[in-house]
Formats: sequence, C-alpha cells, structure tokens
Amino acid sequence: MSDDSLTIEILKSIRDEVRGTNHRLDDTNRRLDDTNRRLDFVAEGQLRLINEVHELRGEVHELRGEVHELRGEVHELRGEVRELRGEVHKLRGRFDHFLETGGGLFADLRRRVERLEEHSGLVPT
Repeated sequence: MSDDSLTIEILKSIRDEVRGTNHRLDDTNRRLDDTNRRLDFVAEGQLRLINEVHELRGEVHELRGEVHELRGEVHELRGEVRELRGEVHKLRGRFDHFLETGGGLFADLRRRVERLEEHSGLVPT
C-alpha cells in the first residue's frame, strides 16, 4: 500500500469515527432536549405550587384573625351567660319567696273579691 492510500484509509477511518461521534452527540442532544422540557414542566409546577402556598398563607393569616375575634366573642358570651345564670338564680329565689309569702295574699284577695261580688250582686256566671 502506498503512503497516499494509507493516508486516505486513515482519513476515512477518522471520518467514520467523527460521523459516529456526531450521531451519539445528536442522540445526547435529543435526550437533553427531552430532559430540559421535563425540567421546564417541573419548574412551572413548582411556580404554581409556590403561588398556591402563598395564597394559602394569606388565607390562613385571615382565618387566624377571624378565629381570634371569635374567641373574644365566645369569651364575652360566656361572661354574659354567667351573668344571666346569676340573674335567673336571683329571680328563681325571689319567685320561690313570692310563692311562699304571696300565696296567702292571693287567697285573701280572692276572698275579698268574692265578698264584694256577693254584696254588690255581681256574682260571675
């Protein structure tokens, strides 16, 4: 073989290797493109999640304020209920006392009205 044909064979071999390398690089580039698309999709999802988390934090903050207000209202209502129970207790005692002492007054008042009706001739029918 001559030097020129040996050089040509070496150059052909190098050309074939470069073509193979180019094919492998093309495959690698396609895989990288696919990976980049998936990463973009993941990044978009993360941005959506970040926005949703931010919105949820705002809503939770609002709810905490409302819960705090409701706790205050519940505390006030419990105080009012305690006061009302005390009033009911007092009224019950006064009513019981009235029944004990006033029962005779009603009977006496009824007897007096009946006597007046009898003497005046206005007896109910």
